Amino acid sequence: MASPTFSVRIALDALQSPGFYCEPDPEIGKRASEPFEDITTEAGLSFYEEAILNDNRIAEVLESSEQCNLTAYRTFAPDPTRIFQFRRGGKTAGCILVTLLWPPGSEVIYYLDSLEHVFPAVASDNGLWRVPKAAVTKVGCSSVNISLDHGGLTIQDGRTMVTFARGNPIAASFASDEFLRHWNWEKKTYSTTAQMEQKMRSSGNGKFTLYAKFVRPTVADNCE
Repeated sequence: MASPTFSVRIALDALQSPGFYCEPDPEIGKRASEPFEDITTEAGLSFYEEAILNDNRIAEVLESSEQCNLTAYRTFAPDPTRIFQFRRGGKTAGCILVTLLWPPGSEVIYYLDSLEHVFPAVASDNGLWRVPKAAVTKVGCSSVNISLDHGGLTIQDGRTMVTFARGNPIAASFASDEFLRHWNWEKKTYSTTAQMEQKMRSSGNGKFTLYAKFVRPTVADNCE
């Protein structure tokens, strides 16, 4: 997928301030409406390659910022009353980039320049960091509501606070080699076959790496 109006420089500048880039896109909306499957399945891996890695906008941003290691891939449920961060710690915490594919009828709330600040946060039940509203109010971060009636794409700094107001976005998080080394980042473990492992490892065409380790399914896994 490509956009005739896309500028990687504009996108990279937006990631610096206010901390995210957004582009409505009905084609992405259509793809994001498909049932989510993890990349350990043939269908899920194919979707990841086609909808994320083969999207020129995403690829250009990731390559330009050297954020080329996939660290997480999943979907999120709507959660309109809570505020989250993928990465906490402010300026010194290091950057991960998160691409989100939004289905039609979605709404996302971003908190402008929130990546500049260190907020108190607690581990949430969805795997992210939850920031109390009182802390956001105290710092004075303003917010913007973005309605993606026909779906679309957002790319954000992981430290930028977000609320999943409506819709189930598909999220892929990426980090640089330097970030992973510096923070001694833990690899995600995938349980899959040797054949599927090989397909997953080769999915980035030499440009993108799956930051993960693999184990073989147990008998109990196969019975689930």
